[in-house]
Amino acid sequence: MNEKRKLSNAASEFLAQNLPANFERFDAENLPRVRRESHEGFAPACKKILDETGASVEELSLNDVAVQRVVPSGGGRDDAAVLYHFGGGFVMGSAYEDSVITAQIATALNVSVYAAKYRLSPEHPFPAAQDDAFAVYRAMVDSFDNRRLAVMGESAGGNLSLSVLNRARGAALPMPSALAVLSPWVAIGDLDGSVSENDGRDPTLGRQYIEDASRFYVADQDYKNPQVSPLFADYDHAFPPTIVTTGTRDLLLSGSVMIAEKLQSAGVDTTLKVWDDLWHVFEFYPDIPEARESIGDIVAHLKTHMRL
Repeated sequence: MNEKRKLSNAASEFLAQNLPANFERFDAENLPRVRRESHEGFAPACKKILDETGASVEELSLNDVAVQRVVPSGGGRDDAAVLYHFGGGFVMGSAYEDSVITAQIATALNVSVYAAKYRLSPEHPFPAAQDDAFAVYRAMVDSFDNRRLAVMGESAGGNLSLSVLNRARGAALPMPSALAVLSPWVAIGDLDGSVSENDGRDPTLGRQYIEDASRFYVADQDYKNPQVSPLFADYDHAFPPTIVTTGTRDLLLSGSVMIAEKLQSAGVDTTLKVWDDLWHVFEFYPDIPEARESIGDIVAHLKTHMRL
């Protein structure tokens, strides 16, 4: 489904201010600084959305993995939850930075959102992030009825969401009731299609970032290993109902469309929403009306299948 409409003034202004994008190429030496600057840059937006929603942030550990729990105002329901995976190419990002999304989800569903604070590359290449995320998923299915559990992730977190569920299926663990992936990075190392075509058109992600992050995350692994790149995994109708969101400027548009088509072909209840003229994980910018609307679509999907 292609969401064609007139771009909001806020989205148009965002593009005008952020194109052409200026991406700093990172390496093992400057990465700590780039991570710190990213965290500091998004902190005001995180505080703003937490203040707006009244949600609170707690720290805990599940199966020896650090987890951030975003709790809706008033505490919310205790019989349901969302497991969330943040993005950042497996080299950057944090659970706190993604509070701009998780606080909205927690508030709209009135359930806590648990975000695994998985290890990052290149210090901890594949499969460290996935091992951490899988350990947290095990803890979640032990604590919640899978019919009241949903999984969600953006970009690299979308990769983790798909990969962890494939791994869980192989381990005969129950599937969650629903899945939502925003601009998922499903084909590590793939520099073709929209990764090249939208380079310079996407204000928040560049081809060089994908190339560097792929190398850091995968190390000596095969890019087409289905656990590395979930686009190459096999799916069946037992996979949970899924919503995939992306935009026509998204650097990862091609992969998002291909994974949605692959899920649909396997008999999975799949909704694909392609937003015209929007970019990689545009939902990360709550001042843009389209971002709030897309979050609303995702909430509706989760609420329906979690039966909340």
